[in-house]
Amino acid sequence: ECFHLPNVAEETMRAKQMLATMSHEIRSPLSGVLSMAEILAATKLDKEQYQLLEVMLSSGD
Repeated sequence: ECFHLPNVAEETMRAKQMLATMSHEIRSPLSGVLSMAEILAATKLDKEQYQLLEVMLSSGD
């Protein structure tokens, strides 16, 4: 059973690294989209466009 523990620790470390990588890969493009949405908010929008933009911005929080 002592031989099994290093494998579990190694697998756990790989899983944590994979989650960190996935999180980064998702956050980076999302950050760009939200930044562009904030820029769009400074433009002239009609009521419906502004409501849709608010949904977009609140969904990124």
